[in-house]
Amino acid sequence: MNANEPVEWTLTFTDTPPTLTGVFQDPGGRAATEYYILVFSADRRHWTPGSRRVRTTRPATDGAFTIKGLLPGDYFLVALADLETGEWNDPAFLEQLVNSSAKVTLRDGETTTQNYRIGGG
Repeated sequence: MNANEPVEWTLTFTDTPPTLTGVFQDPGGRAATEYYILVFSADRRHWTPGSRRVRTTRPATDGAFTIKGLLPGDYFLVALADLETGEWNDPAFLEQLVNSSAKVTLRDGETTTQNYRIGGG
């Protein structure tokens, strides 16, 4: 790109971004607070450093979690016992998590509830 070349931009604004909530539990149904929750886009094109389509959080003492700031779309939700800072920026790392993830769809203006139990169930 040179300085005289026109640039095309698409800006999208919303006052109702999607929210993902849920309760995270161990196999016995107790709050699993020692894990990390990672949500990342199902579209591999968004597996880039600083992506707005990747978020991580920890559950509260009752296992509840809320993630805001994601864009509408399909996502993978996974629980991890350990997560290094920035590890979610590595596409190879994310690829390893796909098969053990739950899939969730977020829609603009909606709150989606996705409860998660380690070991299924």
